[in-house]
Amino acid sequence: MDLRPYQQEASDAIVEQLDEHGSTLVVCPTGGGKTVIFGHVAGRYPGNVLVAAHREELIFQARDTLKKMLPNDDIRIEMGEMRAMRRARPGQKKYWTDTPRVVVASIQSLHEKRIEAFDPKYYDLLIIDEAHHAAKKNKTYRRMLDHFQQNDRLKVLGVTATPDRADEASLGQVFESVAFDYGLRDAINDGWLVPIEQQMVHVEDLDFSQINTRMGDLAAGQLDEIMAQEEMVHKVVTPTLDIVGEKKTLVFTAGVAQAHRMAEVINRHRPNHAVALDGKTDRDERRHQIERFSQGEYQYLIGCGIFLEGFDEPTIEVIVQARPTKSRSLYAQIIGRGTRVLPNLIEGVRGGEFWRLPTVEERKAAIAGSDKPAVLVVDYVGNAGRHKLVYSGDVLAGNEYTDEEVEAAEQIAKEAGKKGEKTSVDEALMEARRQIESQLHAKRQRVIAKARYSVRQVNPFDVFDTRPGREPGWHKGREPSEKQIAMIKKAGVPLTYDQREWWIGDPTKPSQNPQRLTFWTASQTISLIMDRRKKNLCTFKQASLLAKYGEDPNVGFKEASAIIDQIAKSGWKPRPETVERNAQEMASQGAQ
Repeated sequence: MDLRPYQQEASDAIVEQLDEHGSTLVVCPTGGGKTVIFGHVAGRYPGNVLVAAHREELIFQARDTLKKMLPNDDIRIEMGEMRAMRRARPGQKKYWTDTPRVVVASIQSLHEKRIEAFDPKYYDLLIIDEAHHAAKKNKTYRRMLDHFQQNDRLKVLGVTATPDRADEASLGQVFESVAFDYGLRDAINDGWLVPIEQQMVHVEDLDFSQINTRMGDLAAGQLDEIMAQEEMVHKVVTPTLDIVGEKKTLVFTAGVAQAHRMAEVINRHRPNHAVALDGKTDRDERRHQIERFSQGEYQYLIGCGIFLEGFDEPTIEVIVQARPTKSRSLYAQIIGRGTRVLPNLIEGVRGGEFWRLPTVEERKAAIAGSDKPAVLVVDYVGNAGRHKLVYSGDVLAGNEYTDEEVEAAEQIAKEAGKKGEKTSVDEALMEARRQIESQLHAKRQRVIAKARYSVRQVNPFDVFDTRPGREPGWHKGREPSEKQIAMIKKAGVPLTYDQREWWIGDPTKPSQNPQRLTFWTASQTISLIMDRRKKNLCTFKQASLLAKYGEDPNVGFKEASAIIDQIAKSGWKPRPETVERNAQEMASQGAQ
């Protein structure tokens, strides 16, 4: 199987990280080929491999892909009545025998009694699929890790599309490093997934403000009670039918009652167009209905609590999010069901030979000219009150955009939704960034025109006119390392230790705009300083002093030294030419 460039890069990064650490994590979006990545790594490891996943669909998908990639290996499943090994007779061996090189096991099958039959010293590599489930508080995963990590040489690889968790549990407490992070936006920009369009529909009388929060998300029972009301179902279904048209649509609901009522109401309008499935649907019936949907026998597939993982149907054109959520992880799983490219469009097999469009331009052009140039995500919004609900921009933005930019893009999408228009999420994010940068520039010019700050700036993000990106889920709760603190101090950034926390600046002095130093803010601070060093820009100490006197901090080291010498010679007062220039810029902005 020919790897995509980023899959090869991920495989190399994993091997490199596992040479240095006992465990590492890979983040890759739905449709990005996570199974291919860890299958390639399994092929590179000479020892024995155990792959653990928590859904039946994922187990069989992993087994089938691994068989294609590793045709010479014995690959078996451990799940339910399926046994990968032969049980030893009582009184003989402690562990099961006839062990294959690769076992794909359901996490449920590795329960307290069954896992004891697995010899931990037999396995060299443990791969955890959908690793966002493996947070420390999950006892099932904890038991598995404790058992196999009795083996000192064991390496652990976690793969996930959604490292964020609604309950804010950090995967950084389980995995020592992040080997590779390939975001949804990266995959879309590289032509591997389809772009996302958003349409927000405001529903009158839809009120989430009084719903409680459970495990970081809206309480499912209360949400289903609201969304399943007959009047509310009609208020969601009616615009859905208008927006969707004839496109194949996957609908996510808050509960079972809402799912079946939506199917009933849709079928009143368009007979035999919708089917609702839930966790209690007979397994064979579920497979049958999914196959019918795949073949186009009906248009709407409606689900509650299913289709989030292991469901791959690239012909889905619309995702209806009729289940408002505060969870970025859940939302990412939902929209990931619709971002796959149509089959045999950018790669496939012809005449027994594998082919792939080699360039980004070719792949994006093929997608744009296909029957599925984008996936449309339809959100139903109402009064959220104190809750911050997630939308497509929260996922697509990754860590590249700030919370402020994501919120501004959401307003752009909402305004378009009021006009009955859809919005390109990527374009909304870029427009939000342009608007905010323009506002910040104008604000900065007003401050500079005064020719002097009242205090010296101490926060690198303030000094350099940048803003830290959003904290990724796997870093939540992680404290800065001693090495990070030492590097930041060496760069001249003032740090304060207050109430068992490190701060950039002094938390008792609001004028310094102090910021708590976490592992993530420390990483971004170091990256900012190192990036400036590579570009031969002035140091933080120089930049901070330049900013105090209204100068541009983004200049070279020698130029900064010369300007600071001039300021010193003038008695530490702003240079006249700087005051004049900033005043002219201020006047020009006022005229505009």
